[in-house]
Amino acid sequence: MSHDQNLDVRGYVDILLRHMWLILITTLAIPLMAYAFTWTISNRFTSQTLVLVDQKKVPENLVKPAVTGEINDALVNLPEQILSRTRLESIIDRFGLFKSEQGRVTKDVLVEHLREMIEVTPLKGGAPGVQGGASGFHISVAAHSPLLAQQMCNELTSIFMQENIRAREQRAQATTGFLKKELAEAKTKLNGQEARLSEFRKRYVGQLPGEEQTNLGMLATLNNNLQAVIQEASRAQQEKNYTESLLQQELTTWRASRGGDTQSLEEQLAKAQAQLVALQGPDTDNHPDIVLIKYQIEELKTKLRQASHSTPPPDTGDSGIAEPARIQQLRIQSQHLDQVVKDNATEQERIQNEIRNYQARLHLSPTIEEQLKGINQDYQSALIMYNDLVSKMSQSEIATRMELQQQNEQYRVVDPPNLPQKPSYPKRWLFTLGGLGGGLLLGLGLALLLEALDKSIRTEHDVHIYLNLRALAMIPVAARQSQNANPVPGRKLGLDLT
Repeated sequence: MSHDQNLDVRGYVDILLRHMWLILITTLAIPLMAYAFTWTISNRFTSQTLVLVDQKKVPENLVKPAVTGEINDALVNLPEQILSRTRLESIIDRFGLFKSEQGRVTKDVLVEHLREMIEVTPLKGGAPGVQGGASGFHISVAAHSPLLAQQMCNELTSIFMQENIRAREQRAQATTGFLKKELAEAKTKLNGQEARLSEFRKRYVGQLPGEEQTNLGMLATLNNNLQAVIQEASRAQQEKNYTESLLQQELTTWRASRGGDTQSLEEQLAKAQAQLVALQGPDTDNHPDIVLIKYQIEELKTKLRQASHSTPPPDTGDSGIAEPARIQQLRIQSQHLDQVVKDNATEQERIQNEIRNYQARLHLSPTIEEQLKGINQDYQSALIMYNDLVSKMSQSEIATRMELQQQNEQYRVVDPPNLPQKPSYPKRWLFTLGGLGGGLLLGLGLALLLEALDKSIRTEHDVHIYLNLRALAMIPVAARQSQNANPVPGRKLGLDLT
């Protein structure tokens, strides 16, 4: 057959018919060989389990979990968690795997061999037949024994779930412990701010914001009291001056009556009259000083008249004579008024000191208000932080109890590890099917190869290719006597002419 020949469908059919037995032999022999080969391979049995994520039993809007992050987020790292080196080493030691290889290879190589026997497949969109679209994963373990595969799958699942529960509990307890420490520090800071605020209020009592109106009211009251005290002091001073003037006149009269002359009375009268003339003016007759001087002038005139009509007793020089009751009364009254004046002066000074004190308070009020504002801000910040930590601490304690009682999201085994009845590897039907396809392709390939190597002349085109001659006519092959007289289709004899 020429490599340059363009065959039609009939030509390919002829090729298949010519090499039919070769194609049939390879197509049947290769699958049988592949099937026989599967019996030389060690069987592997796969045990599988399905683990789902149980939703929270208590709504999150009531109690927030102490372990942050959804448990579904951990499914991303499931292969690394389940196939960790520590976990796989415990499986190898527990079931005595790879005894023939131990001592000849390192532990890491054995762990890698075991990893190849385990497959972790997360579920996407929830498990079939499970309400709520819960997430989960499959764990598949392959081993040479069905029971060993089941035991290893069960052990691996149990270890993973126990470690997951323990890890969540530890994280919840660690969160609670951390919050306790922070809460103690916040309480200390809050107590310090409370003490600072209390000390500031005690130090500046009466000067704090909100007491301005009280201070203004007290200042107005003190000013009124000061005016009243000043008026009382002025009145007491006037009474004292008047009383002392009367006392002096009484003493002069009494002494004159005991043997003195009237010269002193006349001098006093002249002085009083001169003083009256100096003080008098328009509309001044009712002035207290003028009224007092007029009264003194009348008294002096009366005493002068009495002194001119009476004979003074001789002066015995006895200094032990008691003063008249009138003089003693005036002297006591003068001393009392002197004390009143002193008391008024003391009260006036006290009120003035208090006024200065309240004025200083009003002057310092803006500065103290700014200082108190800063202290209050620090206190409020410490109080807010403390209350927030108290709330978080309460929630963390409840969440920790929920973790201990397994009320939050947890892994749940839906399908326990099964005991495989048939080996998962090798799949003999798959090997046989592969052998069938391979045998068919091999037979076709050999047929094409033999056809390419065959130099037989079967067509006019073959004559032209191989002999470089032109065929003038084609004579059919004569049928044998034992066969049908009809020529065999497709078989012709070429006659070459030069």
